[in-house]
Amino acid sequence: MSIETSSNDDKKVDNLYLDLLNQKIKGNTDIDTELIETDTETDSVLNETDSENIMKVNGWSDEAQAQLEICLWKLKYNRIINNFYFSELKKEEAQLSWYIILISTLTSGLTVANNVKEEPFQYFHLSINISLTSCSMITSLIATWMKKKQYIERINDVDRYFQKLNKLCEEVNFELLKIHEDRSDYITFKEVSFPKISEYLIPNPAITPQEWKKCVYEITTNYPELLNPDDTEENKMWPWYGEYKPKTDELNNIIINEDGSNILIREKTDFTYNILKSYKNYFWRCFCLKKNNI
Repeated sequence: MSIETSSNDDKKVDNLYLDLLNQKIKGNTDIDTELIETDTETDSVLNETDSENIMKVNGWSDEAQAQLEICLWKLKYNRIINNFYFSELKKEEAQLSWYIILISTLTSGLTVANNVKEEPFQYFHLSINISLTSCSMITSLIATWMKKKQYIERINDVDRYFQKLNKLCEEVNFELLKIHEDRSDYITFKEVSFPKISEYLIPNPAITPQEWKKCVYEITTNYPELLNPDDTEENKMWPWYGEYKPKTDELNNIIINEDGSNILIREKTDFTYNILKSYKNYFWRCFCLKKNNI
């Protein structure tokens, strides 16, 4: 009996020892698993931090850049309208000035002819005096019209506005062309440039709505090279071209690059159709009103 009792005790001890060993192994496994999960979470956090650091250098993020690009598109839209209006205004002023020069030259020649004592034909001096009076009246009318339209003052105002707007566009564009590490601090840039951007996003008050509509119509119909100068997506003019969107095939499936990224394009908007239709309606409405007034 003593021998059987001792063997049973030994079995109990062995079983207890195995249970303790299994618990120890299981405990170590749980600890290792927890350590692996902790390391994985740490790596993911570090990866997220690294990606945020890559996307946000000097305070610049993808959202900030996209927002600034839209502002730049609108600034360029105002710039092209002001540039075209400035050129047209100078052309009108130069044409009227040339008319004054021609009439003044003709007046000088008629004055010399008026000094002839013997008339080459009947009513010669009378014809010369009538011509001199007519030239003088036409010159006065043109000069009065130029003064009323304030060509010189308007040209100077639009020129100053255009120079400041053009400088702002180039500063913003140059900042976007830089790599993130070379850019100015975003907060500093925002404090300096955002007030200027908000000021020049408003259309030039020196240009009336009718003149603005005419400029847009002329650019749309006669100068399409200004709207898409080099056939690149970033240089296409807003609002003739919309915002970036993924390129799709005929089945409306998104086309992907070899590196897995989407191909972004800017398609034409309805702005061209709307401005052509709007200008024609405006032209016929003005024509009908003038006809009714007559």
